[in-house]
Amino acid sequence: MKFKEELSTVGFFYLASAFFWIAMGIMAGYWVLYYASLGLSFTIIGLIFIANSSAMFIFEIPTGAIADIFGRKVSVGISYLTIGIAYLLVFFSGTNIFLLILFNFIAGIGWTMESGAFEAWFIDTVKHKKKSKHLHKMLGRWGSMGNVGFIVGPFLGAILVGFGYDKALLATSILMLFMGLFIFIFGTESYFKKTKIHISKDIKKTIKNTKFALKFTKDHPTTYLLTIIVFLFTLGSTLVYDAYQPHVIAMGIPAPFIGYALSIGGLLIVLQLNWSHKITKFLGGNKKSLIIYAIAFSLVITSIGFIKYLPLLFITMIGYTTLYDMSGSMAPAFKEISNKVIPSKVRASVLSTIAWFGALAMIIANLIFGFLSDLTSPKIVVILGGITLLISALLYIKLPKENKK
Repeated sequence: MKFKEELSTVGFFYLASAFFWIAMGIMAGYWVLYYASLGLSFTIIGLIFIANSSAMFIFEIPTGAIADIFGRKVSVGISYLTIGIAYLLVFFSGTNIFLLILFNFIAGIGWTMESGAFEAWFIDTVKHKKKSKHLHKMLGRWGSMGNVGFIVGPFLGAILVGFGYDKALLATSILMLFMGLFIFIFGTESYFKKTKIHISKDIKKTIKNTKFALKFTKDHPTTYLLTIIVFLFTLGSTLVYDAYQPHVIAMGIPAPFIGYALSIGGLLIVLQLNWSHKITKFLGGNKKSLIIYAIAFSLVITSIGFIKYLPLLFITMIGYTTLYDMSGSMAPAFKEISNKVIPSKVRASVLSTIAWFGALAMIIANLIFGFLSDLTSPKIVVILGGITLLISALLYIKLPKENKK
């Protein structure tokens, strides 16, 4: 398929992904440091993060079903506007812990409107335009376009934090509001059949879709195992993400270098995602690719907790970013395995069910991070996260044989 034809099929999604990750990349390396700069303890920061992940846990499945009923475009657009408004309110909340918890909870609700829905929108668009045989390639490029944004975002964040962490937060808030408007103005979903809103019937349909999604996820061997992997991967990666920032700062890494490491890692991710199909084939297929990447990722993470030589630590930080997208649910190999077995009509609901268990893992991880970091140190939490990631990596070995296709 020619690139021009590919752009006419999913070019909007490529552009949206780039803009989104510019916005999110700005604050990607600085959330913990932002709250710490306000004088908050790790325990309080953990509780603020729990508010966000609790909202995702509570609303993940229902909002996925809503996307299946009312359309992915509407769900994603509302998501970005909600997140942008919530972050803007966080910016103005100062050290008011109640408001910080409240607005992070609202942001979490916003996230649930996007998770599952955007991916389902992308995949259904590809299938509607009869380009399914190019899905893996397109998923890889979709991810790589996001990481083009992730090259720019963290670099901008590294510059902005020189003027204060709050400046980076303000920039992220404004850009997320722009993203919401972008989705509503330029997004299309012509093949989606909108129905009239009947509250009673729609609630029943949402509940029905949710029950089916839960049952399907539990009964199908592939989605069941992938859900467990997502839970452990999210648990480990959240522990690392929360503790990684204060740990490397304590080791002597200047704050802007966190952004630079993310930016360089984003560049390397672009290259590997653009060639993800060939890399996956070279490594022996989707399953083997996930095993190799996930094990390498867990070992790199664990080493961050032990390395003291700053140049080597910085290189390892780049490795952390580089391997992430190819190790878990963001990997094209993971998406291809999962979406091969999920019916289109409930795809958003099932993907949201899997993400729901990820949200549960985030709650647990944020709780552990806060208390364990204050009790011991962020270093211990980083190492614990690396061990958890290794366990999740080894579970890929148990994927059913039929998924080697």
